[in-house]
Amino acid sequence: MTKPSTKKGGQSGNKGPAQQKPAGGNKGNTNPSKGKNKQAATATKDLCIRCPNLPLSIQNKHNNEIDKCSATYTTAPNGTHPVSNLWWGFSDGVVGHNITLADMKIYTFDSCKKIQNEAKAVGAEEKFENLEIPGMEDVFRRAKGVVVWDTGVPLLGGDGKKTETKVISKEALEAAMKAVRQEKDFKVQQSALRKDGVGLNGGHAQFMKALLGEPAVGNAPGAQGGTQAGGVSGGSGGAQDGGLADSGQASGSGQASESVQAGMAGGGGGSGSSANTTQGTTNLASRPTGKGPADPATTSVGTPVTTTSTPPVCPRCPVGCPFKNLHVDLLVCLDDVSPLDKEKKLPEVLWPNITTENSVASLVEGFDPCGLLLGAEKKVDHDVIAVMMQSLQAGETAYDGVPFTKALAEATLVEYYKKQRPRLEPPEREPRKSHLQPVTIHKEVRSVQPPPAPRTFASGVDHDGRTGFPIDFDSLPDNKKLASHDQYALRESLGDAEPNHSICVNHFEVTLPDDLVLYEYEVSSTSPAWAKATRNKRKVFVRDAIDNMPELKDRANAIASDYYGKIVSGENLLGHEQSKDVLVWNFKPGTYDKPEHITVTVKYNCEYRMDNLKDFVFGRDMTYAERGAAQALNMVVSKAVAAGSEKTFMAGNNKFFYRPGWQQLSDDGLGLIAVRGYYCSVRPGMRAVTLNINSLTSVFYRPQTVHQYLVGLGCTGNGYDEERAKAHLIRLRVFVNFDREPSVKDADRDQPERRNKTIYGFAGLAKDLFFVNEDNKRVSVLSHLRLKYPRAPKGTDDSIAVNVGARAPNEKFYLAEQLDVLSDQIYGKKLDSSQTASMIELARRSPVQNRTAILEEGLQSLRLDKASPTPAIFDALKITVGSNMLSVPARHARHPKVTYRGNKAVLDDALKTAKWNTRSMKFVDTAKQFSPNNTTGTIAFLQIDDGKKNLDKWRGVYRKNFLKMSFNNGVQALTLSSANEESTKLQDDDETWGVKSLTATLKTLKADLLVLMLPKKNSHWASRHAAFKVVTDQILGIKSAVLCEESMRGSFPNNMEAEAAKDTGMAAYFGNYAMKLNLRLGNANHRLDYDRDLPLIGTPNAQKLDTIILGADVTHPGGGSTSGTPSVAALVGSMDHNFAVYSGQMRRQLPKQEYIDYLDDMAYELFLEWAERNGNRMPSRILWYRDGVDEGQYSKVRDEEVTQLRRGWEKARKQLGWNQHTAPQITAVIVAKRHHTRFYPKVKELENGNCQPGTIVESSITSPYFMDFYLQSHNPLIGTGKPAHYFVIENGIGFTAEQLQNLTNNICYLYGRSTNAVSYATPAYYADRLCERGRHYLREMFDGEDTFGDDDEQRGNQRAKDCWERCGEIYGNPWHPNLNRTMFWM
Repeated sequence: MTKPSTKKGGQSGNKGPAQQKPAGGNKGNTNPSKGKNKQAATATKDLCIRCPNLPLSIQNKHNNEIDKCSATYTTAPNGTHPVSNLWWGFSDGVVGHNITLADMKIYTFDSCKKIQNEAKAVGAEEKFENLEIPGMEDVFRRAKGVVVWDTGVPLLGGDGKKTETKVISKEALEAAMKAVRQEKDFKVQQSALRKDGVGLNGGHAQFMKALLGEPAVGNAPGAQGGTQAGGVSGGSGGAQDGGLADSGQASGSGQASESVQAGMAGGGGGSGSSANTTQGTTNLASRPTGKGPADPATTSVGTPVTTTSTPPVCPRCPVGCPFKNLHVDLLVCLDDVSPLDKEKKLPEVLWPNITTENSVASLVEGFDPCGLLLGAEKKVDHDVIAVMMQSLQAGETAYDGVPFTKALAEATLVEYYKKQRPRLEPPEREPRKSHLQPVTIHKEVRSVQPPPAPRTFASGVDHDGRTGFPIDFDSLPDNKKLASHDQYALRESLGDAEPNHSICVNHFEVTLPDDLVLYEYEVSSTSPAWAKATRNKRKVFVRDAIDNMPELKDRANAIASDYYGKIVSGENLLGHEQSKDVLVWNFKPGTYDKPEHITVTVKYNCEYRMDNLKDFVFGRDMTYAERGAAQALNMVVSKAVAAGSEKTFMAGNNKFFYRPGWQQLSDDGLGLIAVRGYYCSVRPGMRAVTLNINSLTSVFYRPQTVHQYLVGLGCTGNGYDEERAKAHLIRLRVFVNFDREPSVKDADRDQPERRNKTIYGFAGLAKDLFFVNEDNKRVSVLSHLRLKYPRAPKGTDDSIAVNVGARAPNEKFYLAEQLDVLSDQIYGKKLDSSQTASMIELARRSPVQNRTAILEEGLQSLRLDKASPTPAIFDALKITVGSNMLSVPARHARHPKVTYRGNKAVLDDALKTAKWNTRSMKFVDTAKQFSPNNTTGTIAFLQIDDGKKNLDKWRGVYRKNFLKMSFNNGVQALTLSSANEESTKLQDDDETWGVKSLTATLKTLKADLLVLMLPKKNSHWASRHAAFKVVTDQILGIKSAVLCEESMRGSFPNNMEAEAAKDTGMAAYFGNYAMKLNLRLGNANHRLDYDRDLPLIGTPNAQKLDTIILGADVTHPGGGSTSGTPSVAALVGSMDHNFAVYSGQMRRQLPKQEYIDYLDDMAYELFLEWAERNGNRMPSRILWYRDGVDEGQYSKVRDEEVTQLRRGWEKARKQLGWNQHTAPQITAVIVAKRHHTRFYPKVKELENGNCQPGTIVESSITSPYFMDFYLQSHNPLIGTGKPAHYFVIENGIGFTAEQLQNLTNNICYLYGRSTNAVSYATPAYYADRLCERGRHYLREMFDGEDTFGDDDEQRGNQRAKDCWERCGEIYGNPWHPNLNRTMFWM
């Protein structure tokens, strides 16, 4: 900055360094030299490296205090020196103009401060050889296209190689100096103006009085007019650094500070100049024009020249306010320029561009703008305010044609302020364990804690979400409504105005403060180490970033993270900055003593306002879209649950497991355990935000040595099987279980984090694995480890070498006995049948047991019970969670009337429990037969040749019972094929079960129905089952059945021979099979009452049928599937007026794609078939149940899949030449089964403790606006029943809520192969069954048995194509055309 002249009417200026007095400075800079030339550095240590040249640096004795140098030598164009003439020690990278912050795009003052401090610390000749500044790439990346870097630190590129070394530019240095100076000036001004309301004192008082038109004191000497940038002086003298000369007896001139970039000059008797600004102004009409000489920087009195940069202006600050260009955000302006100083009438000069008369003074006391904005209602429309704020921020003077007044502008700002600024006191920090703490290794199995015993609880907290619902949508303001194309089916009615009872649901009410705002930040890095990091390493990076960034570390209690890429906070962590960089260490194997750091960026992403969420759940704003608020709250809940808990750990999203609650899964020696846990997730509902808590059980690895696992797998010694070992243990995290000798090179090798390893492979017997050691001797791994680690387990000759390093040549081996499996690792592999059976048994709980577990062990382990201290983050954010389940209104849907042939109805008492039997009943339709020409069909049996003669006798019993009982109920009986009077025996080997061999065998049987008897259900026999279906379905096109001998023997629980002699023991088993066979022929088993049970769609007259019911589902490959395994999509459709006979279509599509690609093609085929069966008419109504869609995909299903249905319908109409052009009415319903809501009756309704079938909940835990409901339609056989959730995305048919709820419940009774109501809508269930058949055709790929090497995906795609087209069809269904128009998959 230049020093102002004190000459009368003079112009401020600088006569050069020779005229300056030596500036005093700090000579105590003792930072040690880091440069290579230390002797030279010492000689020039105290010399300023910014001066124009070395002689001036010696003469001025700045002592390298570059702040003083910047005051002596100001930069051009308004100062005395261009940047190119400064910084005598630097000569590169000068562009040739005065640098500005806008040019450099420097936003982080911390980096600039670091640069300034380094410049002060180094000697003149050292320059910046060891400069290490976080974010250097960002700070020095751009300067008018010139890339500039620091001198001595070669930066690493993306490939890890050194980039070209360049020197830092003078302009970059100068910009950093300017940034630090500007921030300092800003803080001084901000502090001064806040003192006593506005903080008017000294020069600032004169300045504000001048703005308000009050006379200034004219005798104050110029030196005391204000010592800070933006100050005001009056009288004899000049304003320093941007002052205003006014009304004095002597003239003067002033120059506006370049750090403020907006000043005011002129008046009095002199002229002023505004340096480096385009926004300076002289709009004080009452002041006389000065007569002094004009400053060269202006073309006329008070008119500044436009320079190269145009900084933005705050539209609220008074004219000439020193803050005007330092803050642009109006919220900051409200903090910096307080409108509370009534004495000096400051409010009246706010909003200088708004001239419409209206006093702001009325707002000074109390700030009550509600009357201004919305009149007598006293309700503030925050959406309108947000739009008005955008207009004000842009400097506009009107909103929607209505002129702003100063008071309206101020009121808008204040009301917006209330919503944008959370008022949270800084919480106390909650100490958390460092992730570098020693890891607890459970060498002994933990003590098992049994689940809580059932207890009687209170009836729950009553919550009637129906109050005020359904909403009168016409009464909502337009800006609170969704556009029609964005809406789902609206909830225009409730199923029952007065529900007949209430039940408890496993939801707990969450109370959120109105002013809570959760700020979301994205954590990322451009480093390759970040991109390659595993989830566990990414977790370390994020935790280190939190620990190393003060803004995060100091607010530990008020922040939460998913430790992968997001952080949420109850406070704005970065202030006005959008992002901030932080360094974290990246430790690599083998380089622990030379770690590298990577730069992690914490970037503001968005914010979630809880008052907006509450407006949504209370029916005030349907435009709210869930785009992350619930996820942010879930992170907060996870922090509350997991922080400081020793007994609870998190494994998977929103899943927490209770360490003492484990049990051995099975006795197979594999070491797997089942661990109890609890799921919890925040859910917005109707008049409530709730926390859904449910019990769960998952399989984990037991903490034991790798050797113990290998023994259990039979993979030690001569029984070593590498593939089997890898299939179970690859990528498992382990811990080196002995103390290694510390070495000079690596003293920290036994730190806990250094002992955590990952299994990458196995190398067989350690005694047989050799390598050349450091002494150039060939030794075995076993011998080497025994010699190198004498304290370690020695192993045996059967010990297996385990690779915990990486691929060759970086393998690192330990013995299996030397590695412990770390606890809390979930088992992600597929369980076999015996393990699955054990898992079901361990996880099974009655409703009473389940409710007890949630309310006692669950809440306690989640730290949400009343006895546990409130989690620190809940205290900080003022969040509370109730400790009782919600009690919500419910109703019982009337059960349907189920009838068989001759209108013979099932008794009501049976239907009340949703279970009945078919004794003495004939199926509704048995017209279609196995033999196409109505002759007696033939059957052939196949069995496994296992050499067990004692079982052959019983296989004869099975055949006899099948022939006798499977054809009751009216199904055509079959005779044994002449080629198969006895069962055909098949060897259990891969050659026999190969496709070609099995096809040749089955062709010889010449039967209409092939029946395969398998010994039991497990993964091995499942593969034989799939191979059988591939041949019968895809190649031969023959109807088939598979029987399980183990299940058939289970039909004789007592004396098998005695019960078998009665010929009644297997009636239930084969009665069920009779239903399957009749369906596979294309017949109907039972039906419902057309008028009573099928509202709007039912008709007893098949000629009047106008509705088709569709079901759709998609099945996906799992984690262990072969690369290239496709997803399989299926669509089924009803074909008769009983809605009992269906046909299906199937397509393969991209892996794990939920959206159905070829839905229009499949729908086209089904519409054509429906028309052929129903008089060449097209259905005018379509009721569609879509299974397996996540909430985030609802809009995609509505916009794309429903459109595909219409397109398929139109294509079929044109194909048929049908002249009815009216588009079909479509009601589309999403069916969700994968959720965690459960019902608990308050009084006993069923013997098993579940709610009565037909229980419906449509409030409290449902959408406030859209048509959805929970329905428990079935009577669970075991455990706690799971209701299905139905969400209506389109309701073209026009069902009322009650009609659709009742119809959906009734359709669950139409599942053709069961005498029970099923748990979700039959069409969706059928689609799921058809998808399972598609998995049979691709079983080797889905189960991961097919592997193809490096080009897995490409060869996998070809393999999937080959399997799909076995039937000869290149496009379309993967089965033989003989099976079209049948339900063969049932």
